[in-house]
Amino acid sequence: MVFDGVIFHRHRCVFFHIGKTAGVSIEKWLDNNSYDVTQSNTDVMFGWDKEKSVYLQHASMHLTQEMVDSETFNNYYKFSVVRNPYSRAISVYYYLYDQHQKKFGSFENYIHTLPELLKSPNIYNGSHHIPQTYYTHIEGTCFCDHIAKFEELPSSLSKIQKQLNLNLLPQHYNRYSHPQRQTRPRTEIYSKKMIQIMQDIYAGDFEKFDYDPLP
Repeated sequence: MVFDGVIFHRHRCVFFHIGKTAGVSIEKWLDNNSYDVTQSNTDVMFGWDKEKSVYLQHASMHLTQEMVDSETFNNYYKFSVVRNPYSRAISVYYYLYDQHQKKFGSFENYIHTLPELLKSPNIYNGSHHIPQTYYTHIEGTCFCDHIAKFEELPSSLSKIQKQLNLNLLPQHYNRYSHPQRQTRPRTEIYSKKMIQIMQDIYAGDFEKFDYDPLP
């Protein structure tokens, strides 16, 4: 299986790929090179890294800083795309629906399990489950030059387009929806207990990215 990397030397940029935020479409917008997902490639930060137990294309900000050379990290243009935590959690669950059903049983159970799931230190190297601030900040300081919003695509990418001198904005995003995915409003999906868990875990996301802490 092959996909794009997340360091684009051609554009001198690093894209911090947060899961379920149109990352694949943005990678293809920047370049269309392909790499083997089973092989660790730190030059473009892609592939499975056995030592870190993470797919490098989803490496957090601190792990990327640790693994790439300082010239690249300090001087390349860095950006990411964030998403409303409530919508993103639903998308994460239904993205691997069969696997998550087997492991958690239901979306509600998945949310209830998150506090325990996030006790594993290795998960913060990069995961769909961790707060998005781990891809944009290190110890409270933002290292991204620009943070776009999923809800405002493609217009929120215009600053990146100008910085990297790209001709067109991407118009098509992978918005696959599993047949079992909930179509009810978020206010009906999240119970009071689930909302409290989300607010506790993703407090930084709500604050840093200016999202409403209520669904």
